[in-house]
Amino acid sequence: MKGIKRFFKRLIRIFETDRWLFLDDTREPPIHLKRIFYIVRDYDEFVEYIETYGIPEIISFDHDLNLEHTNFFFENGGFRNPPDSRYENFKFKTGYDCALWLIDYCKRNNKELKKVFVHSHNPMGQRNIYNLICNFQKKEYGKINCKIVKWKYQK
Repeated sequence: MKGIKRFFKRLIRIFETDRWLFLDDTREPPIHLKRIFYIVRDYDEFVEYIETYGIPEIISFDHDLNLEHTNFFFENGGFRNPPDSRYENFKFKTGYDCALWLIDYCKRNNKELKKVFVHSHNPMGQRNIYNLICNFQKKEYGKINCKIVKWKYQK
């Protein structure tokens, strides 16, 4: 029993000193991870966090960071025939734009992008972010540490 308590105390200490980053305009991280993640809601908050605190151990990406993106998705096929985003036409930046910026940041500052989750419900946006991160990690580090996840959200 003492070993388990010690393990959890050490784990909590790690989580409190190295918070993870959760990019999503509306959702919260799963309840059991809420204390660990720092939440950013848009491109500007994402950039500010990374420039201030550096790259966290884990980043979880949403794609649609504004109603504009969600409306585009549903008005152009939705889940049955998901549209590929026309990023240049969006007024607001998406999670994909955040991923592009992050890769550029890593290259400019010689930083490692450790572990990435993509939790977006937009299948094309999800795939775009996933492919971008995987290609970067494979080229730069020779390994891929990116996963598509389906978080269980609190209702």
